[in-house]
Amino acid sequence: MKASSLFRLGTLIGSLACAAGVSAAPVSTAFTYQGQLKDGGAPANGDYDLRFSLYDGVSGGNLVAGPEGVDE
Repeated sequence: MKASSLFRLGTLIGSLACAAGVSAAPVSTAFTYQGQLKDGGAPANGDYDLRFSLYDGVSGGNLVAGPEGVDE
C-alpha cells in the first residue's frame, strides 16, 4: 500500500473509534407546541393554566395518562 492510502485508512479508523465513544445527549421533558391557543376567538395573550391527557386513539381512545397540569 502507498503511504497516502495507509494514512487515509488510519484516519478513517481513528475517526470511527472517536465516533464510537460519543454518547447521545439526554432527552429533555420539554416540548414545542405548534398550534394556536385562542380565547374567545382571539389569539390568547398572557398566562394560562393548561391540562393535558394522553389517549391511545385519535377518537374514542382509552385514557393512558393524565390529566396532568395545574391543580384546581
